[in-house]
Amino acid sequence: ARGLVAKDGEAYLFQPKNPVLEKMTLDLATCYRERRAAVIELIYARPNDAVRSFADAFRIKKGGTDG
Repeated sequence: ARGLVAKDGEAYLFQPKNPVLEKMTLDLATCYRERRAAVIELIYARPNDAVRSFADAFRIKKGGTDG
């Protein structure tokens, strides 16, 4: 659904839908290979309150009256 892989029969193939997604994925793979523990730590880390508040400001809520 996000355009990262494509199904080919029973198999899934790495097939990014655009060059930016491909580069980001390959960069992440490089980071994971070089600094595996740091990448895993970031994946499981809880976002800090400031980042969460900023992200929540852009969240669209169902049933809102402001547009």
